[in-house]
Amino acid sequence: MSKARLVITAVLVEGRPVAAVARDYQVARSWVYQLLKRYALEGEAAYEPHSRRPRSSRRPPLPR
Repeated sequence: MSKARLVITAVLVEGRPVAAVARDYQVARSWVYQLLKRYALEGEAAYEPHSRRPRSSRRPPLPR
């Protein structure tokens, strides 16, 4: 079971506070809130890892 699934289940099903879940699973509270928001928008797809690639870059492309 993924850590994301455990965290979401602990908050939504068990009704535990976000701060306690974050402390118990040693993750940031902001990540817990991000997971909860993602779960509300995407449902079961929130359990899968998302890309960490930046959406944009300030750096211009390299010349060829």
